[in-house]
Amino acid sequence: MIFCTRQRPPNRNPSGNPRAKRPWEPAVAFLDWFSDSQSRRPYLTQLCLTPVIYCIGDFSAQMIGDDDFDPRRSLRSIVVGLVIAIPSHEWFLFLGRRFNYAYSPTISLCAKVAANQLLYTPLFNVYFFAFHGLLSGEGLMGAAERVSNTVPTSIPRSFLYWPFVTAFNFTYVQPQSRSAATSVFAVFWQSYLSWLNSSAETGAEMRIGKPASSNACAVGDLDRRLLLFDDN
Repeated sequence: MIFCTRQRPPNRNPSGNPRAKRPWEPAVAFLDWFSDSQSRRPYLTQLCLTPVIYCIGDFSAQMIGDDDFDPRRSLRSIVVGLVIAIPSHEWFLFLGRRFNYAYSPTISLCAKVAANQLLYTPLFNVYFFAFHGLLSGEGLMGAAERVSNTVPTSIPRSFLYWPFVTAFNFTYVQPQSRSAATSVFAVFWQSYLSWLNSSAETGAEMRIGKPASSNACAVGDLDRRLLLFDDN
């Protein structure tokens, strides 16, 4: 009778002591796990991860500010992330399949960056701030006002961040890991959007709670806060 046994891998450490883990190994292990989950259950993975990213971004923005923590605001961020998770995932898959020019990888990369900034970014920013306004109970007019107060600031700021992220993503990150890499970068951007959304929300509450004579002061205070952030 022949017994089949699995051979043990050779010991690459002559001393026999267990090899110490490198600092980056946990991050690599997480990316491998995420890539595997993304391959087997992409939609479920996005529905679980994206709301967490939005919640972390909002929590970070609240920790930066001077106001008390508002759990309802974080809950609204989770809902906003849950709704946009699948459309955002499909967009980046579409972007990876399109604008691939064999004669010039540089043109392909520039086309992907341009498409993301000119098409996805404006629509996403309008959705983000408008949906936050609706979930806050401001109604259609309030949501439209919030968009007009925030989008002209957020879109120019996105040109200082996302083109570099998109270029890095499509140049150095494998296709199965691009969603994970984008999610990591999105934490910082969601913190900024949450701060900007909070500024607009505070301005709306001040205009509702004060008489008409005080509305101009509230709007001016909001504008000064946004300009101060831009200067920094």
